[in-house]
Amino acid sequence: MPLSVQDRLEIQELYARYSHAVDAMDGAAWVTCWTRDGEFVPSVGPTAGTPYRGHDEIRAFADTRPDEYPQARIWTTNYVFEEKDGYVEGTCYGMTVDVSGPAPVITAHYVYHDEIVKEDDGGWRFRQRHPALDVEAKREWAA
Repeated sequence: MPLSVQDRLEIQELYARYSHAVDAMDGAAWVTCWTRDGEFVPSVGPTAGTPYRGHDEIRAFADTRPDEYPQARIWTTNYVFEEKDGYVEGTCYGMTVDVSGPAPVITAHYVYHDEIVKEDDGGWRFRQRHPALDVEAKREWAA
């Protein structure tokens, strides 16, 4: 059965809750966007390529932002959802906007590649999220 309009709206809401939670460094809220065995592999900052698996690791990432973007806003757009066998493949464009200075600065652009599943409670969650970096501004990372 094709994705309904309601499914598409709920998945877009998942994308929004994800961004708001990680931007607020709210690991408790961010982890609700993931399956228990979820996997996130960031593509920016000094943690690029490091897999974070399961609720504990994913929550710790959001609580501390080891990607060194503690004052960032994640912007996503141009969503494409395709049904696969047992999950939805989601792709979208993403930008990291640094809001720590007097004016916002776009510091990275990437394409998210996601596996999204509808769990038994009826909620949509990320099972895998692997953004592919297009470009990132040069920054000095803390040692």
